[in-house]
Amino acid sequence: MNTNDFAISIPKYFIELLKKWRIFILSGLIFAVLLGGYKSVKKYQEINSADYKEKQQESYMDAMEEYNASQGVNELTKEQTSQKLETLNEYIKDSVLMKLDPYSVYVASTDISFQAEGAASIDNMTVVDSFLGDCAKLLQEDAMYAYINEKTGLSVEEKYMQELIKNVVDYSGNVITVSVYYTTGEDAEIILDAIISYLQENQKEIYNGVSVSSVVSEYGSTVTINKEFQDLQNKVYSQIDSLQTMNTKYDVEVSKPAEPDFSNSGVIKAGIKWSVFGFIGGVLLIMFISTLVYLLNGKLKNAKDINNTLGIPVIGVARGQKQHKCFKFVDRWIELLEQRIYGSEDLAMQVFQFNVLLREYASGVQKIMITSTLGNDIIREGQTGFLDHVEKGSIEWDQGGNLISDINTADHAINCDAIILVEKIGASQYMDLIKEKQMLEKMKVNILGCICVE
Repeated sequence: MNTNDFAISIPKYFIELLKKWRIFILSGLIFAVLLGGYKSVKKYQEINSADYKEKQQESYMDAMEEYNASQGVNELTKEQTSQKLETLNEYIKDSVLMKLDPYSVYVASTDISFQAEGAASIDNMTVVDSFLGDCAKLLQEDAMYAYINEKTGLSVEEKYMQELIKNVVDYSGNVITVSVYYTTGEDAEIILDAIISYLQENQKEIYNGVSVSSVVSEYGSTVTINKEFQDLQNKVYSQIDSLQTMNTKYDVEVSKPAEPDFSNSGVIKAGIKWSVFGFIGGVLLIMFISTLVYLLNGKLKNAKDINNTLGIPVIGVARGQKQHKCFKFVDRWIELLEQRIYGSEDLAMQVFQFNVLLREYASGVQKIMITSTLGNDIIREGQTGFLDHVEKGSIEWDQGGNLISDINTADHAINCDAIILVEKIGASQYMDLIKEKQMLEKMKVNILGCICVE
C-alpha cells in the first residue's frame, strides 16, 4: 500500500482551493502591482524617448500618405461607378427592350426574296448576292431608323430601335428575314411596314445591268418567347447590383490615422492592462503551486480516505471553532457549500453513535489508549472537540504519543484492549497512518476507530 492508493476527490479539492481565497487574492494583487508597475515604467520611458517619438511620427506620415492616396482612388472609383450606374438606369428607363416581357414578346416577321430576271446563270447569281449585301447594309443605316420614326411617329432613339430589329441574310436562298420585336403587335407591324417601305424606296431596280425584283411575304404579329432578351435584361440588372455593391463599399469612409499620442494616457492604459494580466497570472500560478502541494504532500485529505482505503472506521469528526477574519461572509459561504456537498453530521449524533459502539464493546474492552501520529496537541483537540462528550463508563482511558516513534507509547499500547487514533485533516501523513496500522496489527491490538480533527 502506498500513498497513490488514496483517491483524490475533485469536489473536496475545489473546496480546499476556495478556502485559500485570501492567499490567491493577495498573490494576484502582488503580481498585479509588480507587473503593472514594471510595464508602466517601461512605457513611460519608451514614449518619452526621442527615437520612439521619431518612429511614431514617421509611421503617422506614412499612414497619412497611404490614407490620402486611397481616398483619391476611392473618390475616382466611386465617381466612375456612379456614372456607370446613371448610364444603366437611363438605359433601363428609355430602352424598349428592357420593358419587354421575354416570355410574351410581340414579333412581326417577313421574308424578302430577290430574283434576277432572265435565265439563271452564274453572273445573275453573283448579281443577286451582291444585291442582298447592299440591302443588308441599307437595313443597318442610321437613315433607316430616322425614317422609321418619321413614318411611325414613335420617336425611339436609334440605339434602342436597333435592339428591336433583327435581320438574317440567307445567300443560298436569296432571302432576307426581317423581324421586329415590340411591346404591342400593332406597333411591331407598323415598324416592319416602315422598314419594307424604306427598302423599296432605296433599293436599285437595275444592278450591274441586271434587273432584280423583290417579293415580300405576307406577315402579321405573333407572341413568342425570346430567351436572348431575358439574358440581356438579366445582364443589365446584374451589372447594376454589382455597381451598387461597389458604391456601398466606397461609401464607407476609411478611418483617418490618429496622430501619435505622447501623453501619459498610454502609460495608464499599459499599467491597467498588465495589472489585469498580472493579477490573473498570479492567481493561476499560486493555484498551480497549491495543486501540486495538495497532490504531492502525502497528507490526509479527507476523512473518507481513512475508512475507504485503510479500513479504519471514522467514529467522529472534531471541528474546531474557526476564527473568521475580514470578509466573513465568504468563509461562511464556503462552509455552506462544503456542507451541501458532503453533508454535516451533528456532533450529538456522532457522540450517541460512539456511545452505542462502546456499549457493544463493554464486555471485552477494559482499557483504551488514545494516540496520534502528530502528538499530544492533536489529541487534546480531539478530546475537546469530541471525546469530552463521550460516556467513559468503567473503561480505563490512557493517552499516548506517536506510536511509531515513542517506545513508551508502543509499550503501553500492548497492554490496551483497543486503540483510538486522532488524526488531523491536511496534517497527518498517509504513510504514518499505514505504518501505525501495520504496527498495531503485528501487536494484535484492535483499532476501535479514528477521530478526525478539522
